[in-house]
Amino acid sequence: MSDPRPASLIIEPSAGEPAQLFVVLHGESAAPDQVLDLVAAIRQAFPQALIVQPQGPFGAGPARRWIARTNPDAESYVGLVAEAGAALAVEVRALQRDRGLSGEQTALAGFSEGAAVALEAVCADPGLAGRALLFSTRFATLPQAAPMLTTLHLLHGAADRVAPVDQARQVHGHLAELGGDATLDMASN
Repeated sequence: MSDPRPASLIIEPSAGEPAQLFVVLHGESAAPDQVLDLVAAIRQAFPQALIVQPQGPFGAGPARRWIARTNPDAESYVGLVAEAGAALAVEVRALQRDRGLSGEQTALAGFSEGAAVALEAVCADPGLAGRALLFSTRFATLPQAAPMLTTLHLLHGAADRVAPVDQARQVHGHLAELGGDATLDMASN
């Protein structure tokens, strides 16, 4: 059973109307406070940004998830992430309309499960975001087509045991074969 979804955390620009939109997604069984360091860095680098931290729709208390089931099998995981990515795209498009921002002005950033959902969203909705920062994730599936209007930045720990870095390398190589714009950065510590 899930508690009602908590409201998104929203940080308005320092002054005036937003020039950028950053949507920052926490990882699985986490809360928005997991990404506070990233939010602070975004705020410092982009004072005119609107930063939105939605909370996963599933879970209880502060431990939220983006997909409806815990520990699904691989086949179910693909469908659940696709559903979550579609829902995220709808949410991001509504934010863009409400604030007069384009996909080009939008960045998605996600950790683990949140990154898998962000990747699914930008692959399913062309132009949803100009860039996506995808931290330490196991992707649901290899994209069938590269999101041509989105630069993907894969960021991964070399010693990650939950989501092995080889998977990030595979996704990066696959995106290159598809003609996509992607980077892969690995941290050794």
